[in-house]
Amino acid sequence: MTDLTREGSPVCVSPHPSRPGQWPRAQAAPAGGGRVSRRGRAVAVGALLATVTAAAVAVLGPAGAAVASSGTTFVQVWGRGTEGQLGTGSTAHQLSPVDLTSLTQVAQISGGRDHTLALRSDGTAWAWGDNTFGELGNGTTTGASTPVQVLGLTGIVQVAAGGDSSLALRSDGTVWAWGYNGEGELGDGTTINRTTPVKVAGLTGVTQIAAGDIHSMALHS
Repeated sequence: MTDLTREGSPVCVSPHPSRPGQWPRAQAAPAGGGRVSRRGRAVAVGALLATVTAAAVAVLGPAGAAVASSGTTFVQVWGRGTEGQLGTGSTAHQLSPVDLTSLTQVAQISGGRDHTLALRSDGTAWAWGDNTFGELGNGTTTGASTPVQVLGLTGIVQVAAGGDSSLALRSDGTVWAWGYNGEGELGDGTTINRTTPVKVAGLTGVTQIAAGDIHSMALHS
């Protein structure tokens, strides 16, 4: 097992770099096997080529849409697409993995409730899906079914999607946040939602971040 992630009910796991699998409580065929059914055990994700190395996996929300990053060249997506969280330009569900060709050189991905974040190897952050609270970070509250660049962020080394909020860690050890802030998830001393990134107050020397449904965490060196 090389990677495991959970957001809501489904679980997505990579037991071997070239054979990602999962055993979700399926609602929109998040297992990626080409049909809708519940699975109580791990199954190989259909249509992922044996030559693909799954560098990262992410599960999106309780309905179980999932995204698998295939190295640093492209992303494959499958599952629920109602809010555009698959990034394919459509809101249709995908019962088997399809290539997300509009975004390349992806180093890391993270899934929130109905939105997705991606980190490119050039240090920029990208987002797509639901944007009700500004969680895409592009200065609007309009959803996007294809990737949009998060405004004002460079030198990013990690992204983390919460329920309706988003986090990014910069190479200088600072943390930036945007989206829903009703419970103070953004750490800026307010409960005001943000449509563009704001610096989390009082954090320096951070090496890792994580986002929950309505809370955020950071690890210091």
